[in-house]
This record gives sequence, structure tokens and C-alpha cells, in this order.
Amino acid sequence: LTQHGQAIQQVLQTLQAALLATATAATAAAATGSAWEAIPEKKQGSVAETSSTAQHVCEGHEHGKRQSCSPDSPAAHPTPAAPGAPANSGAQPNQQGKGHGKGWKPFPAFHEEENETRYDGWTRGQWEIWLESSCGSQWCDNKHLEAERIADFLVESWGLETLQSGSGVIDVGGEPGFLSASLLQRGVPVTLVDPTWQETGKSNRHTKNIANSAKFSALATNFDEAFVALNAELVNDASAIVSLYGDDATAPCLQFAAEKGMPCAVMPCNECVRYYPPMNRNYDGYAQALLNDANARGGQFLRATLHGVPFSRVLIVQLPPSREGSKKRQQLELEMQQMQWQMQQMQLMRQMQMHQQQNQHQHPQQHHQHNHPQAWQHDWQQAHLQCHNHQTAQQGWQQNHQLQQQWQQLPQQQEEEEDRKKDEEQQDEKSKKKKKKQQQQQKASPPEQKPKQ
Repeated sequence: LTQHGQAIQQVLQTLQAALLATATAATAAAATGSAWEAIPEKKQGSVAETSSTAQHVCEGHEHGKRQSCSPDSPAAHPTPAAPGAPANSGAQPNQQGKGHGKGWKPFPAFHEEENETRYDGWTRGQWEIWLESSCGSQWCDNKHLEAERIADFLVESWGLETLQSGSGVIDVGGEPGFLSASLLQRGVPVTLVDPTWQETGKSNRHTKNIANSAKFSALATNFDEAFVALNAELVNDASAIVSLYGDDATAPCLQFAAEKGMPCAVMPCNECVRYYPPMNRNYDGYAQALLNDANARGGQFLRATLHGVPFSRVLIVQLPPSREGSKKRQQLELEMQQMQWQMQQMQLMRQMQMHQQQNQHQHPQQHHQHNHPQAWQHDWQQAHLQCHNHQTAQQGWQQNHQLQQQWQQLPQQQEEEEDRKKDEEQQDEKSKKKKKKQQQQQKASPPEQKPKQ
């Protein structure tokens, strides 16, 4: 927006300079007499067509009033080039700006070679220029916020000890390192695997110092079967595999984690339309297809919904067998059941609406009765009773009621379980102290003397 404004200001300044030069020339011509008669007749047509600027002056002069470009009009006379205006106004327009104004180019500038490597549509130089703008800075802040939310989710769901164990987390396709930076701040070792590491030009203030960390390492290669074979020790000793918008690496991460039973978190790319399944060509269908394929390979993946993130909210996770993972699994299972019930209700409502529309087409004479509330309610009840999924709807209501009760009782059950464990620990400590005290008393007291026979 800033560059567009600057370009418009340059165009306005050029027009103002041309207008001032035209007015000056008209004043000089009026003082010395009209110079129009001295111009040969063959050049009158060319003078009238000398400059598009003069035409704009004739059309927009005096507060937008249209004036005719007659030979007696001052605007029709040829004028010298004004400061800042093109030297030859009758020449062809300047092609350097490609129609966007003299000396101005679209943003980012497309002056790079056509065969230069592009990352997400832009070259390295274009990314570096864009990240310096306010829009690029805001994008970096949003990506950093997203990484922070995901890191908090991983710590809450898996536990910090689980993430810090082994060789740490493998961040697949993590260029330029937003998630790696957030995990390093929490003391989690990270190995970033991306063939475009430090080549895209996306380095920013949030990620420029991660390479100096002792707990960080980067491998500029693809995550595939060859990588797993060459780095078997690193992969098998990793605490988790994470991939955000991994594109081609999304499916391999899920497949490997499903086969090994390793904790994994994947956020599918919401712009990879080429991966959408043909039976359900949207982002939800893509996420569900990945989830079904991973679970069919032996995985135990669940779908999680993130809140407070600026971009995608879908996260496919396989939780570890830890205390935090068990709690998160119960919560996600309840959420998925509630989501499935809501989808069933939406399908049921669509079927009811279609049935009502069919009845209206079959009985057009009775259509005016729907305006009456009682008649509309009666028709709705009839359609509801005639729907084939009426029994499914009743079961859905019951399941929803049970889910709500379980959801409300879950925090209370967790608190009761924690209180019970605390009570058991306190009782164990008391019994240990009592036993220890008895042993000390026995050691301190003199031995009992047996009575003499």
C-alpha cells in the first residue's frame, strides 16, 4: 500500500507539473500574440494529438468541467517539457514501468531471472524484500504466535520430560524454524529436516539465532525412507516427530509414526489443493483422509482443534503413553464424538429440508398454509416422523446428553483422582514416619531383662 501511494503521488506530481507548464505557455502566447497561425496546416492535427497530458487537461480543467480542444484553446498549443515530465510527450509511453507509472514496478519486484528457484511462488530476493515490509513483519509475528500455541499444546499433551527425552523433536519441513525456536525456548532439543534450509530467504528476527543454540541441528535433506535408513539412530531415539505444513512430507511422517508408534503431530497444509481426495475435495476431507490412512496403518491418531491460532486450526496427533497423554486422549475422544454427533445432526436437518421441499413441489396448492405457524409446525413434525433417520436422531440426542455429562464430570473426576492419590501418599508417609519412630524408640530403650528363675 505504501508503494502504491508513492507511485500515485509521483503521477500526480507529473500531471501538476505538466498543467503548470501548459498554463505558463498559454500566458506567454497570449502576451506575444497567437502563434497558431504560424504553424503549418499539416502539423495542426499532430499538435492536437501531441500529448495525452494535454487531453487530460482539456477534459478535466477547471474543477472537472469538460472543455473543447479548439485551436484557440490554450491547452491545444504545444508546450515545452516541464520539470519531472517526459522529455517528448508525443513519443511512445515508457515501457520500463510496464504500465504502472514511470520508474515503478509491482511489489515484490519481478526483475529476477525466470529460471530462478521459487519457494511458495516467490524467489529468495522477493521473500527478503517482503519480510522487511510491515505486511511481512506481521506475517512473521503471526507465524511466531502459531508456533507458540502449538508448542504449548505439545507440552500440555505430551509433557516436557517426554519432549526433552532422547535426541529430542524432529521438525520436518520446518524452514525457517518458527516451531524450532519455540521448542528451544522451552529447553527441548530439535533437529530440523528440510531440503530448503536457509535457502528461501524467510529468515527473520524470531528465527535468526536458532542456529547458535547447542540443542539445535539442521539437515538439508528430505524426510523419506532413505533418510530413515541413513539416520536410524537419530530417528529411533527421537521423542516425537512434528511437521507443520509439510506438503510432500506430511504423509511419510504419519506413516512412519504409525508403524513405530512414535508420538507425532502434523498440521496439514491448507493450500495444497492437489492433495485433496476426490470424494471430498476440501480441507476437512483432506485432514480426515490423512487421519483414516494413518490409523489404518496401525496408528492411534486423533484430530485436535487449536484455538487462538491465526492460520490453520487442525492438528493430527498421536499421543504418548504418559499421564499427560492419557488425559489429553480422553479429552480429544470426547471432542471427536461430539463433532461426529453434530455432523450427523446437520445431515439430518438437510434431509428434513429436502423432504419438506419435495412435499412443497408435490402439493403446490397447500404451500400457502406454511405461512401459518401451526401448519408449519405440523408439516415439520410430519417430515421429522417420516425421516428415515428419526431413530438415529434420538440416539444422537442421548449420546450428546451423555457426552455433556461426561464432559462436565471429567474435571471433577480428575480432581477426585488427584485428591485420592494425594491422600494415599500422605498415608504412606505417615505410616513410614510412624514405623521409623518405633524403630528409633526400640533402639534407644534398654533391652528388657528376663526375670531370673
